[in-house]
Amino acid sequence: SDAIAIAAGSAYTCASHVGGSVSCWGANSFGQLGDGTTTRALVPVAVLGINDASIVAANLSHTCVVRGGGSVSCWGTSDYGELGDGTPTNSTVPVKVLGVSGASALAVGGNHTCVVQGAGSVSCWGSNIIGQLGTGANTSSSVPIAVEGVSDAIAVAAGSSYTCALHASGSVSCWGVNNFGQL
Repeated sequence: SDAIAIAAGSAYTCASHVGGSVSCWGANSFGQLGDGTTTRALVPVAVLGINDASIVAANLSHTCVVRGGGSVSCWGTSDYGELGDGTPTNSTVPVKVLGVSGASALAVGGNHTCVVQGAGSVSCWGSNIIGQLGTGANTSSSVPIAVEGVSDAIAVAAGSSYTCALHASGSVSCWGVNNFGQL
């Protein structure tokens, strides 16, 4: 009854609440509900250790939040390092993303995650098989790396294997897979 934001994953949903807590419900095979288990939940369960979330984002089977001070925490699957903690290890509880501060926007893609931080730089981590991290290479990363050529972003959005940034000027840049013209 006090939700302020909501995010839908592949087969689960999460909501952030007044006061900064987060709850999730639905599928939980990879720990994407953040309650310390891999047991599905038919009713909302509290995400452990989160009491200062301002933004919540979800996609296939991992979830991330922007926390007080602009840090980011993620939980769920991390086959490609999409949790950003430097490992390819799944986590059923939130883990802190390395090197992110001042985050103002967040997007969770299929197997990657991106944030806008500082004056508008964008950093991404996770799968980069099709260039969805925007680094000019196709090497995946379990830690955030800067997107090339983006310094004035105000928002970011992520699809399954592509990412887009909204610039302060109103223009949009996209990178990654383009098999249907999504770029």
